[in-house]
Amino acid sequence: MNIVKLSLILLFVGSVAMASVAELEERRFKTDVQEVEDATRKNDLADRMLAQSSLPDVFAVDFLAMLDDPEQGIIWHNYILQKLDVLYLHPDAADQRQQILDRLWQECRSPRPTIAGTTQMTLLRLREQRPDVVDAKKLASRSQWVIEREVYSNSDRLSALHVLSALDYPKSAQFARSWLVEDASPILLKTTALAILGKQLQESDRPLIQPYLKHPDLRLRTAAGNAFSGE
Repeated sequence: MNIVKLSLILLFVGSVAMASVAELEERRFKTDVQEVEDATRKNDLADRMLAQSSLPDVFAVDFLAMLDDPEQGIIWHNYILQKLDVLYLHPDAADQRQQILDRLWQECRSPRPTIAGTTQMTLLRLREQRPDVVDAKKLASRSQWVIEREVYSNSDRLSALHVLSALDYPKSAQFARSWLVEDASPILLKTTALAILGKQLQESDRPLIQPYLKHPDLRLRTAAGNAFSGE
C-alpha cells in the first residue's frame, strides 16, 4: 500500500466507519454520474473532518497531495480547492499555510476547466478573512488574466469577473460593457455582465442595458430587469 492510499484511509476512517479498505483504495467512478457521487461523498466527509477542532496528522499535506492524483477526478479537485481557505485557517494546518497559499496561487491560472475560477473564489474568501495574506492587486491581476483569455472556460471567466468586481469594480465594469456590446459573447457572460453593471448602476450604462429588457432570451431579459431593480 503506497503512502497516498494510506493517507486517504487515515483521512476518512473517522467518518466512514462502514467503509472497507478496498472501497477507499478503489477508484470509485467509471461514469460521470459515479464521479459526481464519489466526489460528493468525499466532500461531505472532508467537511466533517475540517469542522473538527483537531485534524489527523499530516492531513494538510495529504489533502494537497490529492490534487496531484488525476484519478481523483476534476470534480473532487474542485471541492478540495474550495476548502483550502478553511484548511489554511485551521490551527492544525499552521505549518502548511505557506504551502497551501502557494498552491492556491499556482492553481488560480490553471488551464484545466473550472479550476482557475474555483481557486480565485477561494482566494477571495481567504482575503476577506485574512487581507494580510492575499494581496488584492495580485489577485485582481490574476482575475484579469483569465477574463482576457478566451481559452479559459466560460465558468472560469465568470468567476474571475466576480472576483475582479469585488476587488476593482471599475475594471470589472469595463469588461462587462465589452461583453454586452460584442454580439458573439456567450449568453452566460452577458448575464453576468448585466449583474455586474447592476451592482453600481451608472446613467451611462442604461442605454447599454435597456435593449436586453426585450431580448428573446429569458435569462438576458431577467438579468437586465434585475440590473434596474436596485434603483
